[in-house]
Amino acid sequence: PLVELCNHSASPWLAEPTHWIRYSGGMGLGNHADSPSASLQARGPQAGLFGRGGEGGAVELTAQADLSAGDALTLCYAEATRGELLLDYGFVAEPVPPEASLRFGVADDDPNYDEKADVLERVGLSAVEQGFVVSEADPLPPDLLAYLRLLHLGPPSTPSDAFLLEALFADDLWREHLQQPVSRQNEAAALQLGHDAVTSALGKLRGDVQLDLASLAEAPRESVGYRCAAVRYAERRAVSAAANELRAALGSLDGLEYYQERRLKLLNLTPVETEEELEALRSAGRRTSDSSSYDW
Repeated sequence: PLVELCNHSASPWLAEPTHWIRYSGGMGLGNHADSPSASLQARGPQAGLFGRGGEGGAVELTAQADLSAGDALTLCYAEATRGELLLDYGFVAEPVPPEASLRFGVADDDPNYDEKADVLERVGLSAVEQGFVVSEADPLPPDLLAYLRLLHLGPPSTPSDAFLLEALFADDLWREHLQQPVSRQNEAAALQLGHDAVTSALGKLRGDVQLDLASLAEAPRESVGYRCAAVRYAERRAVSAAANELRAALGSLDGLEYYQERRLKLLNLTPVETEEELEALRSAGRRTSDSSSYDW
C-alpha cells in the first residue's frame, strides 16, 4: 500500500527517519490532473504537551470539492510542464500545450549576490535556480524579464545601475523598476542571456519539426516515441516563439524608455536629445547673458 501511494521523486520528503505516513491501504495514487479533485499534504510530527505524547507525521488527503461515491480522486503531481511530468513521472497528460521550462540563477561569484538573493526572497523566488515557463501564447513572461534584468544589475555587466540594489529601493525594486527596462546596457545583457538560453534549449531538441510530426503520425499513441515527440514538438514551438520575441526585442532597444528617462519625466524635466534642442538652449543662454538687455 505504501508503494502504491508514493511516486518516485529525486528529492523525497520521506528522507528523514522521523517522517511517517499514516495510511491504511485500499487506495492507489490518484491520477494526475491539472485541476485535481483532491490534494495530498505532508504533515510533520507534532509534539504533545511538555514533550509527551503527540502525533506522528502523516499524509493528509483532502477533497477540493464535494465528491460522490465512485467519483475519481485526481491529484496534481506538480505544477510542471508536460516535459517535466514525462521526465519525473513517465507519462504525458494530453493535450500537450506549447510550453517549456527555462531555469536561471544568480552566479555564485556575483559581487551583489546577497542583495539579489534578498530581492528574490521577498517575492518567493530562488537565487540558486528558478524555473520559468515560456509558452507560445506568452513567450516572455514579465517575471522572467525582471529576473534577467536583476541578474545583470550592477557589476560586471552594468555597474552604473548598482544603485538600485541599495536598501532605499528594496521595497519597490521588483514590482516597479525591474518590470520595466532599467538601462540600455542592462536590457541588452538581459535579453542576450535569455536568447542564449533559448538557443541552447533549441539545440538540445533532437531532430526538427518534420521529424516530430512524422513520429506523431506513425508511432503508437501509448509508445515512448509518441510521448517524446509530443513533448518535443510542444517545447520546440514554445522555445521558438521565445527566441523570435527576444530577437525582436534586441532589435528595438533604441525605442525603449529606461529608468533615467522615466525619472526625469516624473520630475517634469525633459532630457536634451537632439542637437537642435541643445542649440536652442545655447541661444536662450546668450540672450539672457546679453548685458544690453539690462536697464542700468
